[in-house]
Amino acid sequence: EYKEYIQEDEALSRRFRTVHVDEPSIEETRRILYNVRPRLERNYSVRLLDEAIDTALEMSPRYQRHLHLPDKVIGWLDTAAVRAEIDRRWEVKDQDVIEVISQASQIPKDMVFRDVGDRFKEIESRLQRRVVGQKKAVRTLAHRLVLNKGPLKDGFDRPDGVLMFLGPTGVGKTELAKAIAEFLFGDEKKMIRIDMSEYQDGGVSVDKLIGMPRGIVGSERGGILTERLRDNPYTVLLLDEIEKASPYLLNLFLQAFDEGWITDGRGKKVFLSDAIIIMTSNLGSDNFKKYMKPLGFGTKTLADIKQINRDVIKAAEERFSPEFRNRIDEIVVFTPLTQDEVKQIAELYLSTLRKQMRRQGKELEISEAALVHLVEKGFSPAYGARFLKRTIDELVKLPVTTRWKEADYFLADFEDGEMKIKAGKP
Repeated sequence: EYKEYIQEDEALSRRFRTVHVDEPSIEETRRILYNVRPRLERNYSVRLLDEAIDTALEMSPRYQRHLHLPDKVIGWLDTAAVRAEIDRRWEVKDQDVIEVISQASQIPKDMVFRDVGDRFKEIESRLQRRVVGQKKAVRTLAHRLVLNKGPLKDGFDRPDGVLMFLGPTGVGKTELAKAIAEFLFGDEKKMIRIDMSEYQDGGVSVDKLIGMPRGIVGSERGGILTERLRDNPYTVLLLDEIEKASPYLLNLFLQAFDEGWITDGRGKKVFLSDAIIIMTSNLGSDNFKKYMKPLGFGTKTLADIKQINRDVIKAAEERFSPEFRNRIDEIVVFTPLTQDEVKQIAELYLSTLRKQMRRQGKELEISEAALVHLVEKGFSPAYGARFLKRTIDELVKLPVTTRWKEADYFLADFEDGEMKIKAGKP
């Protein structure tokens, strides 16, 4: 308001003296809180324990970083005191403050203190159940998350992970990002996904992502990226096809990856401290063709994998600047899928279909010959496993749907060179 109404009017602004009030330190805030405590206790008829004040001060540099001391901490304690009064409890403890911070920051309670013991105990096995054939990628991601979500994170200002997934299309890059969102939030849709192929035009792309400066028509809408991050600070940010983004736009992320914040078009900071940033790219995909079998399935010998990694990472080094690469925690190379792995993926799709049918009182059986046919027809070196689901939809789901009322049992079999769906038990 000062900049808009007073500073622009020189005659008015010189009649005021500007006094800059600095944010108090942690210790100064502690003294302020001790002075405020009697008023809070009197207002809500509760006792504010020292442990509640200590916890609020300890968490203040990490959460709701767009707010300042002492206002932020007083707000947390005030809300905790209100809840204690409503619940007819006469003491405000550290756990009450944690609950307030958890709700305000949209972060699970156990992650406020970065307790990774129970939550991350089975992370690797759970991710591998969903993402087939990429054990190294899953292990690398799991270890990085345990490290950065834990209490020994190197700098709480930085994002909780900056990773780049490289590999051909349809091998599980986006699927692994969705699996992480599901693991952390219980829903794969709770993520921010941006297709960077839409942002190839320098300045216009930046305006779309972070919003236009004040005074320009449309600035009140904010940016696609910054507004969603402001509403969901604890999230998985998926930047798809990062190699197609404008180099000018990539420079925008240098500070975000390093310092954990980005400035929107209106000059306000948006924080990524609690976000996991995953970039995907098809760079170096041509190198995978050298390691394909005649049918297009990949090989998985140790020598092949090492050579693929070297070739693909070299392609990434040629595309991205050293300062951009230095801000990435891990570059993970996804290898081509073998025939057995594609078969496992097909079984996962079919298992989901069976569960869906079972809920409606129907049964589906797939013969081994039918499964082999679906794998061979559905897998494509150009599209990976992506085409597999479409093949199952076409050859299994569609015929079953058209004959839905004929029976409660269906058998998918491969006979005389074609797929057949039989209704009713033989």
